[in-house]
Amino acid sequence: MKNFILLDGGTGQMIKDKGFECDNETLWASAAIKHAPKLVKEVHESFAKSGSKILFTNTYSLHLNYVEDSPEMLGKLIEKNVEIITEISQKYDCTYRISVGPLAVKFHDSSEYSGKYMKDGRATFKDVCNHYNTILSEVDRYGFTNIAFETIPTMIEVEGAITSLKKYPNITAFLTVVPKVKNVFNIESIYF
Repeated sequence: MKNFILLDGGTGQMIKDKGFECDNETLWASAAIKHAPKLVKEVHESFAKSGSKILFTNTYSLHLNYVEDSPEMLGKLIEKNVEIITEISQKYDCTYRISVGPLAVKFHDSSEYSGKYMKDGRATFKDVCNHYNTILSEVDRYGFTNIAFETIPTMIEVEGAITSLKKYPNITAFLTVVPKVKNVFNIESIYF
């Protein structure tokens, strides 16, 4: 088993399962960073205790959606979660990635799995780039360097994530993609 690295997974769902009411929260389970940081710590620590070597912050569903949202507010939530997860990483000899979800998290309709928001006119390539640029600029401003783009459902959004990432040479990333053949459109290659 030397060649296996155990990752965490399902942080938001675990936070919800442990009683955090997030269905009416704009930021879904990411709102727990602000309202229930002890719960966030408990969930992160449960993954570390189980042997996870790479933890993911509870920031998957951060986005700008309402007038009161600001990039700075997102940055502060990321910073707060990084403080929590850094302590756990040091205690359990593991590392972490800042979780970045697709633009679709703002729609609250599970379209991050189907990509339909890119087809039905709710989002454009520019919107995707703005979403990632907002988050990455805050990650960079705080000096954080390791992120994970998660559950990207279309190759157009993969292109947007990579386009945005190129503006931040100090940030490293990996992407998890969940496209289906019908979601891959308007792009011939993922090589940029």
